[in-house]
Amino acid sequence: MLSSNNNNNNQQQPSLSPTAAGSSSSSPTDQQQHHHHHHFFHMHTTNERFRILEDGTHEHHLSGPAQNRLTSSINDFVDGLFHRESARSLRLWGGDRRMSPEELQEERDAIDASLNRTTTPETCLAQKWGVTQEVIGKGAFGKIRIIRREVQQPSSPSSSSSAGGDGDQQQQLFAVKEFRRKGSETLKSYVRRLVSEYDISSALQHRHIVATFDLLPLTETSSTYCLVMEYCEGGDLFELIFESSDGLATAEANCFFKQLLQGVAFLHSVGIAHRDIKPENLLLTPHGCLKISDFGSSVYIGGGARGDQEDDEDAMHYCKGIVGSEPYIAPEQFVQSSYDGRRADVWSCAVVYVAMATGSHLWHVARQGEDDDYDRFLRFRQLLDSERQRVKQMHSNNHLDPAEIQRAREVIRRRAREDGCDMLTGLEFGAKKLVYRMLDPSPCKRPCIAQILNSPWASNVWSCQPAHST
Repeated sequence: MLSSNNNNNNQQQPSLSPTAAGSSSSSPTDQQQHHHHHHFFHMHTTNERFRILEDGTHEHHLSGPAQNRLTSSINDFVDGLFHRESARSLRLWGGDRRMSPEELQEERDAIDASLNRTTTPETCLAQKWGVTQEVIGKGAFGKIRIIRREVQQPSSPSSSSSAGGDGDQQQQLFAVKEFRRKGSETLKSYVRRLVSEYDISSALQHRHIVATFDLLPLTETSSTYCLVMEYCEGGDLFELIFESSDGLATAEANCFFKQLLQGVAFLHSVGIAHRDIKPENLLLTPHGCLKISDFGSSVYIGGGARGDQEDDEDAMHYCKGIVGSEPYIAPEQFVQSSYDGRRADVWSCAVVYVAMATGSHLWHVARQGEDDDYDRFLRFRQLLDSERQRVKQMHSNNHLDPAEIQRAREVIRRRAREDGCDMLTGLEFGAKKLVYRMLDPSPCKRPCIAQILNSPWASNVWSCQPAHST
């Protein structure tokens, strides 16, 4: 179940927070005029977590959740595609699927053939990487654990010879994602799902993409496969938003948004559509570097090296099927048999930004006639479109009276306020204008990621993370 926050129009929006008492005390005007929201700094978590310096730059100081605070314990009501039956079956996670030795060998052989390798005792997780330890997350197919591995660090010239001279032992942390075949899943489908995620994620090397190192069985006799990945000690973006019921500070949200756009721009430039962009899949380092994770829904769509939608249309493969989490799914996925996965990613990025800025989902699902909040958003767009048409008509008649144009705009604003359909109230003007374009229900009218990054507003957003050269 999703609780709601009261917004400035006395309407209710689906909230990421489990409490209904998290509405902002500042007005939209205050939020637009201020560089950051003062009420965030009344929270001890924000004082420790995010600090704006005198020169206008900022610092992130993030730490992950406690072991027993699992993000996906609330995924049940956040993810519209995560069924109640799955929640009841959580107790089953962690155990191997019962298989005969012959079935296990058949599965191993199929996976090894797809990976073009042979499994040996030395290529199992425990022997190669060490023993997995505490659980840090759960997903639809298994758990995510931490693994600690001792690595030898080269000794420095100043090292004392009494230290051994061979360097110091240092502990490295890795995240291990467990895969299990579902009871109804065919072997062919399971192998394709497993190998596809590994092939895509392990080939991506970018500052804003979680690094993937290995895919191998848990033990020589286990039916569980493990994906070894970079561990991000700052937790995930969902946890951060969840702890800040009114949303993140403006500069904090803007910084993460720009990093997200840079990561998605890289994916699109190499012909990958993610298709499941949401706060739970956006991981953070202690110093605030955002990294995109979970490529289980990702597909190779081709296209040119730049990932420009207009130029690469003919070379691109269209996506099929509804994947992802409902609040972030683009509307065309519900009504079209095929769609451009990059444009769907653009939509998801915009929904994530609003969640960061407000602490709330815009809607439960972007389906006209099925969600009151989404219907209000469509009415808001109709009001703005009518204003634009009127301005164009006045211009074509050489009757461009600035005072009349201003009056028309005031009428639209008043009607939007009265109807409660301005879903983007409280965003900075530049951000609001950009997000509005990204949330165009017509996918062909949405800007591509490169255009978004080059927009005046995004270009002026300062990110604490240096740009990644690709």
